Amino acid sequence: MKAHLHIGVHFTKTQRLAQAVRINQRVYKRQNVVVPDVNEYRAQIDAVLRRLDGQVVPLEESRALLTRLASDESTTGLVMVDEKWCGPLESAFEEHMLYAGLADQVRRISNVFSAADLRVSMSIINPATLIGSVLDNGHAAGHANWFANNIPAPDVSWMPCIDRIQEAAPHVPLTIWTEEDAPLIWERILRHLGDLNDDVAVRGSLTAVRDMLSKEGGERLTAYAKKFTPASQAALERVSLAFLDKYEEVDTVGPVGGIPGWTHDDLAEITAGYDDDIAALSKRSGVTVLQPVHVADPLGPDQ
Repeated sequence: MKAHLHIGVHFTKTQRLAQAVRINQRVYKRQNVVVPDVNEYRAQIDAVLRRLDGQVVPLEESRALLTRLASDESTTGLVMVDEKWCGPLESAFEEHMLYAGLADQVRRISNVFSAADLRVSMSIINPATLIGSVLDNGHAAGHANWFANNIPAPDVSWMPCIDRIQEAAPHVPLTIWTEEDAPLIWERILRHLGDLNDDVAVRGSLTAVRDMLSKEGGERLTAYAKKFTPASQAALERVSLAFLDKYEEVDTVGPVGGIPGWTHDDLAEITAGYDDDIAALSKRSGVTVLQPVHVADPLGPDQ
């Protein structure tokens, strides 16, 4: 049985993804993929982790857990989305790197699913945006301030975190996408989580884009979607980009300013390094990076 776990990270709208997965649970179910209740699987997994202290779960016990989480014998896959797997927000800034402890958490969870064909996904975000969001949020702001004042801009990277994850669980395929790209590839993300073919219709393909638009833009997008069905992923991205260009309410992506310890040049360097990380990861063995299809065709007058 396949088991797909999405593990966050913070400020990448994991709750919106969890809701989208729930909305599509009937779509998944028709493909023999089950979306277990979060309270049910969280309690069961946490109980195993506490009892075995992260050690590899015997195959029979792991199979029994999978059986409990699946709805019937025909189930071939599970989809579980839970930001809590990435740990408390304070842990994002330990050991002079981003999410130092995430690798051990992935290892422990992979040991619980020893009988499954386990896949893990995570959404990452521009580190400058992450730090700015933490400071705006207030919670763990002291940890974020310490990080910005003590970590040189060239050292701010997702690569050490992902290196550790692959070292801790080398047999687990890892899928990554960026929060900045998520609205454009929302349908692909939902398909990927459930291992759905391209001909399986999913619900809410434009939800993530609509969330970023003004009221007028959201209403126009809804009207457009009722009249036209994009024929391909590229066409869907053209629609999304056109509405974002015209109706995006606020700039919700990219680096923020005013972070103590980092100059504007530092922020630019961090953003450039972030782009380099994505490019490098897209070529790495064991990692799948979901990215938009690059298109430039105009949408036309119907928007």
